[in-house]
Amino acid sequence: MHSMSQLVAGMRREGMLAGTTKFAQASLIALALSLGSTIAQGEDRARTELDVHLWRYDAKTSAMVETRFHVRDGRFVAEPPDERSSARNAARKKLDQETYRRLQDAASARADPLPEGELANALKAVAASKSYGEPPEGRVLSSPDGRYAVLSPRFSHPVVVNVNTLETYRLLDKSDPLEIPMAWSTDSKRVAFAPSEASGNSSVFDVESHARKPAISSEKRWVVALAWSADGKQLASLELANRRLHKSPIGLLAASSGHPDFRNDLVLNVYRLEGGVTAPLKLERNLTEQSNYDYWIEWH
Repeated sequence: MHSMSQLVAGMRREGMLAGTTKFAQASLIALALSLGSTIAQGEDRARTELDVHLWRYDAKTSAMVETRFHVRDGRFVAEPPDERSSARNAARKKLDQETYRRLQDAASARADPLPEGELANALKAVAASKSYGEPPEGRVLSSPDGRYAVLSPRFSHPVVVNVNTLETYRLLDKSDPLEIPMAWSTDSKRVAFAPSEASGNSSVFDVESHARKPAISSEKRWVVALAWSADGKQLASLELANRRLHKSPIGLLAASSGHPDFRNDLVLNVYRLEGGVTAPLKLERNLTEQSNYDYWIEWH
C-alpha cells in the first residue's frame, strides 16, 4: 500500500490534477486520501481475521465437542467445525512429534552422553510424561521450520532447544503449576508465552538474540491460547475473564460443601507489538472451571 504522499504525487505525475481549479484539486486530493484510508483500514481488518476453536467435554458422549468462532471486524459468528482446520491442527501436532524424535536422535548421536544440565533434565522430564498418562510429544512445541522446540515438562521449567546444535535456553527460572500457553511466530524467530503467575501478561523470547522481550500487558486475566499473525506484528490472546462464583442453588450448595463452581467468560484480545490493543471481544460466557476445555487460534 502506497503512502498518501506517494498517492498524491502519482496523481500529479499522471496529470490527474492538471487543468483543474485549486478547489477541484483539493477535492480530488481529499477524495484520494479518503479512498486510501479506506483501503488501508480494509487491509488492516483483513489482517485481523481469524478463527477461535473451543473444544469442551461432553459428558453424554464422553468426547470433546468443538465450537468455531469466526472473527472479523471486531465481530464474530459461530460456525460449524472446519475439517480442513482440523487437518491443519493435526499436522501441527505431527510436526511436534517429528521434531521431538529428531531431538532425541540428535541427543543419542552424540559421541558422549548428554551432560547433566538443562537439556538432559528437560528430556528426562518430558519422557516422564508417560507415567502421567500423556505422550511426551504433547510437552513439545516445534517451531514452524523445525529448527527449534520448546520443552515444557510438568514440574520443571520450560526451555527452548536448537534441535541442530542442542543449545538450550531457559524461558522461565521455575516450573509453572498450570499449562503455559505458547506460540511460535511464523518465521520461527520468536516464541510468545504466558506464565500463569504473570496474570495475563505475555512475554516474547527471541531465539537469535537469546533475549526475553518486555511483556505484552493485559488486564489480570488467565491466558489460555496465543497465536501470531502472519506478518508477526500482532499477537492474538485468548483469555478467561470475569471470574465469579456461580450463584445458582446447585452452585451455592456445591460451594458450601467445599466444591465451588467458578465461571469465566472467554475473551479475545489482539495486541499490536508496536503498542495498542483491539477492543476485547467476548466470545462465550459462563465456562465452568469444573469442566475440560481445549483452545486453538488460527489466523487467516
